[in-house]
Amino acid sequence: MSFFRSVDDVGFFRFDFDDPQEKHFESIRGLLLRGATVAAVGGDARAVEALSDVVAKDAASVGTVVEVADNEVVCVTAIVNLQHYDPGQNLGVDAARKVLAASETPGLSLAARPKKKDAKSYALLVRGKMVNVPPRVAAAAYRCLQKDVANLGFAGFVVVVKRGTADATAKKTKRPPKKRAATAAKLECDDFDDDCFAARATEVLPLGATQRITKKNNDTTNGLLSSPPFAALYLSPADFAAAIDDISRLAEL
Repeated sequence: MSFFRSVDDVGFFRFDFDDPQEKHFESIRGLLLRGATVAAVGGDARAVEALSDVVAKDAASVGTVVEVADNEVVCVTAIVNLQHYDPGQNLGVDAARKVLAASETPGLSLAARPKKKDAKSYALLVRGKMVNVPPRVAAAAYRCLQKDVANLGFAGFVVVVKRGTADATAKKTKRPPKKRAATAAKLECDDFDDDCFAARATEVLPLGATQRITKKNNDTTNGLLSSPPFAALYLSPADFAAAIDDISRLAEL
């Protein structure tokens, strides 16, 4: 699949859509390290690398990468099955489940559990894109993902979004009552696609700033700095599909 976009009189950009492959690993990791996936794993760069490995190399994950000239990956959208892996099998999945375990709402709590026989599976959306990726291209990647997951039988989807600066500041001093889900409808995000997911979400888990980078021998050892805070959202399969439809409609405006 290819997508062409004209930029004034400069010419055309060609965007090619493909399944994630091992050759895309480095590009996928770079994109995920810049996005909300960092918060999904508690700020651990090694966990982001482990999730990147799943997306690029594990057939249990499905998704789409968007490439431009010279096979440069500018966008990745994929899902990771949180119940496909035993504890200790993948650092990234373990870290994501640990983050979600802090939730007291039913959907996110179930997504945090390790796999059990005959238990339902929940999907974590992992994604990243360059800032100059056109909305229509990002929307097309989401539609590809929607087709990939349509028959996989996930019970729900977890989406981590970046909260807008004003929204994050306003909510710093407010915490939802225990055993009561935060309201997604008032969550304001930085990106239009995040806003679409937030508007359809039924559960919200606020995530604070993640660990700061510490260095030893010029290597990152324990994490990344993520600010402003993020939030983990829970969407039913129907709401997830509806959010992608919303993204597609807005991208055409």
